[in-house]
Amino acid sequence: MITKGIVLRIIVPSDFLKRHPFGGTSGFVENIAGKLGIQKKIFGIAVGNTIPWQEYQISPMKSFIPVAHFSQPSYVPMRFKCLIGYWRYRRRILESGVDVLYIHNPELALPFLYGSMRLPVIFHQHGSSNPVEKATYIWGRSFIFKRLYDFILWKVHRRSDWTIVIDQLSLKQANCHGMVTKHH
Repeated sequence: MITKGIVLRIIVPSDFLKRHPFGGTSGFVENIAGKLGIQKKIFGIAVGNTIPWQEYQISPMKSFIPVAHFSQPSYVPMRFKCLIGYWRYRRRILESGVDVLYIHNPELALPFLYGSMRLPVIFHQHGSSNPVEKATYIWGRSFIFKRLYDFILWKVHRRSDWTIVIDQLSLKQANCHGMVTKHH
């Protein structure tokens, strides 16, 4: 049971101020987490003039802190740049008063699933398809990146404390990957 006083940290590959790019995380933050009455800090990326590590108050219970800067066009995929930012600032995020991490993309969970400093992680899987198959960069659609994504998803299913899925295919995939049911 979640109670008042808990701080939820949300890890996303987007600029929450500019809503660029955006997806299912906004629905979770605004429709589910918004009803919990808990403090939410969203760690994402800075696009354009959004300043990294400046905290932006969005509402009384929600703020946004960008950890990496991303400009467009870029030769480096945004999700890769986010991953580097989260690895680089892992300790700073974990020492920011975090109680629970909600992570939207499997590769962004990796920095928080290993190491001596470990907190509860909620992984929200938004579908069973491999997004690498639709990568913006042609080289990103290669067999090796598809396999790497599948391996990362397998690791995240096995190491996350909770997994939220949106359909039966995602649930089957998580169970096949050996998602361990944990009770807290």
